[in-house]
Amino acid sequence: MKLTTESLARATGRRPWITVGVWVLIIAAAVFVTSRFLGDALTTDISFTNEPEAVRAAEVMEDRFGKEGVTEIFLLSSEGSTVQDPAFESSVRELQATAADLGGDDIESAVTYYDTKDPSMISQDGRTTLMPVVFKDSGDLSDKLPTVEKILDAGNETTGMSAQSFGAITLDEDFNAIAEEDLARGESIGIIVALIVLVAVFGAVVAGVVPIAMGVASITVALGIVALVGQAFDFSFFVTNMISMMGLAVGIDYSLFIVSRYREERSRGREKLDAIRASGATASRAVFFSGMTVVLALVGMLILPTTIFRSLAAGAIFVVVVAVLASLTLLPALLGILGDRVNSLRVFRRKRVTGSEESHRFWDRITHGVMGRPVVSLIIGAGLLLAAAFSYLDINTGFSGVSTLPDDTPSKQAFVILDEEFSGGLNSPAEIVVEGDVSSTGVQGAISDLQALMEKDGLFGPSQVQVSKTEDVAVISAPIAADPSGRVATSTIERLRSDYVPDAFAG
Repeated sequence: MKLTTESLARATGRRPWITVGVWVLIIAAAVFVTSRFLGDALTTDISFTNEPEAVRAAEVMEDRFGKEGVTEIFLLSSEGSTVQDPAFESSVRELQATAADLGGDDIESAVTYYDTKDPSMISQDGRTTLMPVVFKDSGDLSDKLPTVEKILDAGNETTGMSAQSFGAITLDEDFNAIAEEDLARGESIGIIVALIVLVAVFGAVVAGVVPIAMGVASITVALGIVALVGQAFDFSFFVTNMISMMGLAVGIDYSLFIVSRYREERSRGREKLDAIRASGATASRAVFFSGMTVVLALVGMLILPTTIFRSLAAGAIFVVVVAVLASLTLLPALLGILGDRVNSLRVFRRKRVTGSEESHRFWDRITHGVMGRPVVSLIIGAGLLLAAAFSYLDINTGFSGVSTLPDDTPSKQAFVILDEEFSGGLNSPAEIVVEGDVSSTGVQGAISDLQALMEKDGLFGPSQVQVSKTEDVAVISAPIAADPSGRVATSTIERLRSDYVPDAFAG
């Protein structure tokens, strides 16, 4: 038998219970796999798949200075004392020791102002100080969260002191929590709105529920695939949002075509299996080519050399492929089981028979009008599309940094204090790697010139220079007083690369 959309529809329509049983097993397996492995498959890390300048610099730093740890900055404040008060110093040092005990071997260092006497670690009013805690860069960030929470609890339980934290660990937790909340909220709202629209279009609750069920099934199976593939390749945590959005969209869209065609064929007098076969030969065929077109378009995102875009593309491809397979097999089986019961629970009675010429008079008039005046229609249509796309000229692109979080998010509140009283980019400073004879007079002078240019900029905090033991690599680091992922920080880095570094090392 030749494998076509028509033959698939006919085969699954004749054996609906077997087909539905297979899909139930697939969905159950996907639910199990998702519950067990999806958390380990997702990450907030964003990395390049090629070797741009930043990646090459990071490799040099790791080779000369070792693997850099994960820094979490604790902001310790007091309402009634200053940093210079012995009682406040005692509380901070006690928390420092507690942090070392709680973290054990997972913590590389916990430094306070009292160790370094660095004035940049004290706020302007003298009531807040910083305690950077460096964790080993091993395992998942979520594994380190319990230790951070215990340190925060210990700090807040200390009399006269409050503690907040900001860094990759707390950002990872906040972004994941918000993504899960948005996903649940978006799915619930989207499903309700889609159900209302579908019931209004079909005029029957059962016919409206079928496309929703197809979308949910596609999302479930696609998440299971991500959970499995994610054991070998990490996916951005945004992939769940992409799968939810695309799954509902294509699952409902494809099912809408097929269910509508099936009802029309039945209204014309075809038997149930013949109506399913006819739907498979027409609507299902259109769905197949539409889905493959979407997949081919999404493959282009795999070319982009960043893990986040590849994750989003892979997730979208998975859910589209699953939605197409479900539309070609599961949906005909459901129609085979339901038959005319797909029209059950009617909301209102239609005056016209679905599928008759009279039921499409509105669209027929539009179609005939467009075909009668193709040039005018093309100009009007293109004009409307260009007008709709005009806002793209003002689009702001970039990564979602801490400044995009809600104001009541703990990491956002800590960042605001860090940005106002210190430098917001302390946990991820700008780093310039210098290779060569860094002990020579010329290189030392260039480094001093670069530090002077950065100081004049106003957005850079105090810079520091670290030299390797072999004296062939130096790293100049300075925090940026802005969201490390924001537009201000990005433009500052561009200015550093294009102006300051070439000017300082021109000779």
